[in-house]
Amino acid sequence: MRVAAILLVLHAGVVLAGDKWTALTPAASMGSVLLAGDPLDPSTLYADDFPAAGIVKSRDGGATWAVTPFRPAASNAFLRKIIVEPANRVTALSWDTPEGKTSVYRSSDGGTSWVTHRFTPVITGLIEDLAVDPANTNMLYAAHPRSCFISCIADSGGISRSTDGGAHWTVSFKGFGIEQVLVDPFGSGTVYAIGQVARRSQNGGATWTSIALPSDTIFRIALDPVVPDVVYASTYYGFWRSDDRGSTWQQLSGWPYFPAWTIAVNPAQRQTIVIGGGSSSGVRRSTDGGKTWQPLNDGLLGAPLAPLQLAWIKVFFAPNGQLYGAADLFGAMTLQPINDRRQRAIRH
Repeated sequence: MRVAAILLVLHAGVVLAGDKWTALTPAASMGSVLLAGDPLDPSTLYADDFPAAGIVKSRDGGATWAVTPFRPAASNAFLRKIIVEPANRVTALSWDTPEGKTSVYRSSDGGTSWVTHRFTPVITGLIEDLAVDPANTNMLYAAHPRSCFISCIADSGGISRSTDGGAHWTVSFKGFGIEQVLVDPFGSGTVYAIGQVARRSQNGGATWTSIALPSDTIFRIALDPVVPDVVYASTYYGFWRSDDRGSTWQQLSGWPYFPAWTIAVNPAQRQTIVIGGGSSSGVRRSTDGGKTWQPLNDGLLGAPLAPLQLAWIKVFFAPNGQLYGAADLFGAMTLQPINDRRQRAIRH
């Protein structure tokens, strides 16, 4: 039985040439921009219900969906992120337009009931990204971009931090535009902030130091889901790996102008890495740890026009190695192997 389980894990991580994206857009939605999966249950997914700004849930890998009772504080809210945590916890971030405010919503029962925290800004500007410490679900980090029109507002941009689940916030640092914030899933207290600067905290956001940059500015990073301290980074001119939390970097491959919006590492086969790019890039996959890459665009919104129809695509792996994605207003998708359009979940 143990050998069989291992073989099934390996099978889940193997994706053959010719694999195709299949739409999973919920029937209640015109097109899901956001898609998130349970880190422990490969069959449980959450997606936004656009344009109602609601949240729908699937318990069967996206085959069917049910509307949750989630309702935003503003009728014209714009959901920005859904985070699924262990033990049925879900966190959602929304922009409440046109008020220009931000709300954080949290559920401890898989989306059945929600608590609303209207964000009181301690740093000028909206929240661009949100992260929850998996070792302490009361610890949240918010990334703020710079607020600029003709000129930038002084001290706008940075990282704010909450120690009570999002009810109250304090400044962690400010004055720099931040687009992405990540927390080390292995409980080391390490937090990464990427944007106008690249910084790392190793004490839960109390103090920060600069990350040693690769050859050019880091665009996005991802943390290895299996091996601690391993960080992957996408820049405009290459793909990089650090084995020491960003202190030093090794270039794995190079390309001209490929900004990856998301980086996904397969937890069932960590040599498989998928990146989601912008309108002229689509999706690329590496099966050798980031050294070589191949396009992965079959089925993306009516190929052969795809990926030119995309504004961007975000990708992530479920715990069993199933790959999912969400493209700008065109819905949730999953990648199906050419020899098995409905990949089966792992059995123990």
